[in-house]
Amino acid sequence: MKRWVMISSTVVAIAVAVALVLRPSRTLDPELPPPAHIPAEVRAALRGKMQRHGADMRELIMHLVVLDNDGAARIAGRVYDESTLVRSPDTERLEKFLPRRFFALEEQLKVAARRIVEAAARGDSAGQAEHFGTLTKTCVLCHESYLFDRPTTTDLGPDAAVGR
Repeated sequence: MKRWVMISSTVVAIAVAVALVLRPSRTLDPELPPPAHIPAEVRAALRGKMQRHGADMRELIMHLVVLDNDGAARIAGRVYDESTLVRSPDTERLEKFLPRRFFALEEQLKVAARRIVEAAARGDSAGQAEHFGTLTKTCVLCHESYLFDRPTTTDLGPDAAVGR
């Protein structure tokens, strides 16, 4: 019996050691591929804001799933309060490379974030989930616009955020 315990303990220790050696040294967050039509300096100008936004989205879903209304309201409020590119000093430079739809979607993002805050204040979990879905859809459409849409000098109209 004592021999069996020693053998099984050794096998478990070896398995744990192999698992530790083979695990990735770090995990990478997925990233959008760089669009060829947007210069590296414009992508760099957006990177910090988008990384913060991605972190906020991951944190927001964690609060929503555990029904933490205060935490969800705080994070959604942070998304709402973050300055928009439309109102930033870089707007004129960015508008040369980003489509109008990108900026329209940014405004829709703020609306969805505000609605999450309002639903959290009411304790409306279903409303928070619905508006998080809208927020996420806005993110996906914005990424699509960033990658594939080209800047235009004409107004795209009220259907700008519906799809390509």
